[in-house]
Amino acid sequence: MRQVVLAPDRTLVVREVTRPDPGPGEVLLDVAYAGVCGSDLHRIYDWDPVPAGSVLGHEFSGRVAGLGADVVGWSAGDRVTVLPVDPCGACPACSGRGGICRAGLARGPGLGRPGGYAEAVVVPAGMLVRLPDGVDDQAGAFVEPLAVACRAVRQSGARPGSRVAVLGGGPIGLTVALVLRARGAEAVRLVEPNPARRERAAASAPVAEDLAVAVDELGHPLDVVLDCTGHFAAATGAFPFVRDGATVVVVGLCGTPATVDLGTLVRAEIVLRGTLAYERQDFDAAIAALAEGAVPWRSVVTDVRPLEQANAVVRDLHGTASPQLKVLLSPTG
Repeated sequence: MRQVVLAPDRTLVVREVTRPDPGPGEVLLDVAYAGVCGSDLHRIYDWDPVPAGSVLGHEFSGRVAGLGADVVGWSAGDRVTVLPVDPCGACPACSGRGGICRAGLARGPGLGRPGGYAEAVVVPAGMLVRLPDGVDDQAGAFVEPLAVACRAVRQSGARPGSRVAVLGGGPIGLTVALVLRARGAEAVRLVEPNPARRERAAASAPVAEDLAVAVDELGHPLDVVLDCTGHFAAATGAFPFVRDGATVVVVGLCGTPATVDLGTLVRAEIVLRGTLAYERQDFDAAIAALAEGAVPWRSVVTDVRPLEQANAVVRDLHGTASPQLKVLLSPTG
């Protein structure tokens, strides 16, 4: 089978490998579509590098093709997406005290074990999440980033009457804005300085070029800001535009330390929090939203490419002028 592998020169190359066999408690999936995530770009080029030989891809859908020993409840042909966390069972998150099992996330497909940039992949059976008939395979590959957005909105406390700014018109930022609107928030502005991305996003959500414009259009300081930029200064740069007691949620990953104005944080009693990944309830919420047609996901998924074009795709997305948002890789072309 074909598999996309990270080469020593940080390019992605397709190689032929032996089709894997699932071990005890594991399932072999034939991959339908795999999304290219911004974190994949960081892991190839930037501040969170993975070693040569890695197979990326943690956003994917597929069909069950083989069952290891002791796997029950699944059959060949079942359509699934994958919640790419292998819980450690010992951390506070695994003990029911909230948060994400970071050790388990680091062991997920495309994160610590071979991922979905391939014709087939083996995953623990506990990662499988069934796709209903109303959610096709392309939408199934979008469940993971949509779950990120669902959790970010849940963590923000935004309600239908909240005045909200979403910073960054990339795939996650636009998806967060779509989730907010699907949940009844009308006073939402997506803030994106890039004119091309702003124009693309405007078809799906109200867009402003900066926070000052967003606040002016909404008529009041902001109740909630969700920073999806991955820029070290974006979240704290929002402090002058929020009301006392507002919540600022950092969604985008950043490798550069930020300076926080603690005086303003204290005086205005701003809640500053981070959100990482998702829980099962967020996957369920994402699938329900897709099944109901509540989130227009096709406005975020802008292209589908064959596995052989993976390197060209990631190079394009890593540039600053790419017109693409979410690109899916397809083993079938």
